[in-house]
Amino acid sequence: MGLVLSGFIVLMNCKTWKRNRYLRTGDKIVTSLCLSRWIFQGLYGIHHIMQWHLPRVFFHGYANEACVLGRIILNYITVWLASLLCVYYCVKITNYKHVVFLYLKAKMSKLVPWYIGLSVFLSVVFSLPYGWLVFFTSDYTGKITESFQNTTKKKREGPYVYFIGSTPPFIIFTVAFFLTVPSLWRHIRNMSSVGSSFRNPDMQAHYNAIKSMAAFFALHILFIMSINITFSGVMEIGIPYNSVSFVLSSFYPFLHSAVIIFYNRKLKEEFLKLFTCYRIFSQEKK
Repeated sequence: MGLVLSGFIVLMNCKTWKRNRYLRTGDKIVTSLCLSRWIFQGLYGIHHIMQWHLPRVFFHGYANEACVLGRIILNYITVWLASLLCVYYCVKITNYKHVVFLYLKAKMSKLVPWYIGLSVFLSVVFSLPYGWLVFFTSDYTGKITESFQNTTKKKREGPYVYFIGSTPPFIIFTVAFFLTVPSLWRHIRNMSSVGSSFRNPDMQAHYNAIKSMAAFFALHILFIMSINITFSGVMEIGIPYNSVSFVLSSFYPFLHSAVIIFYNRKLKEEFLKLFTCYRIFSQEKK
């Protein structure tokens, strides 16, 4: 389902861009994030299937290591873009008067394409240590990986490689979150103090923003923990754990994509139309 929802968001935003030749700043970040998640989940699914159903082919040479490296790069990209999205919400929603916030508010639309490119560049850079461990270290060069357990041993020799790379975007994400939510809460309290009703559209919008950010933050923590455990190899790898890791890794992009669709009026309307057409088609087919 994560693949479906991420693909739906990408297609809808591409449709908007084709029609208007323009995407809003937030939609650019969301589209890039959902596209990277879509590719990551597709590669993760292929990796998950092949390592259990075609092990003789997949674990010969460096095919498995190359696939894992691709997953790490794509996952770094999704983590950096998720942090960029949280920073965008922070800059857009909050009303801090610091010079950095004022500069970002004025230049965000021009800076976002550069930030997206920088996210990809940093993702590749932080993935280089793993690539060096696997492809260029003398302990690994010339070896043939015959089983998933051998790959796990390789990952255990550098258990902190992925953790170090995922820490900077997570810190940025956390700081942006804790700057945004208190600001929203103070604004809600100010509105309620002047007599605004909880049914006021502005109040509801702020409450929805807080709920969306809180869900985003909780799911992001769960995802970071799951992926760090997976890539570090600190737990024994087997079919039960691998399946749980796969489910948890898919759970976050699915739910966050659902949150994005739910709180975006246009995406929600298009999704309901598509879902209605699917139900009618299913009933007619029966």
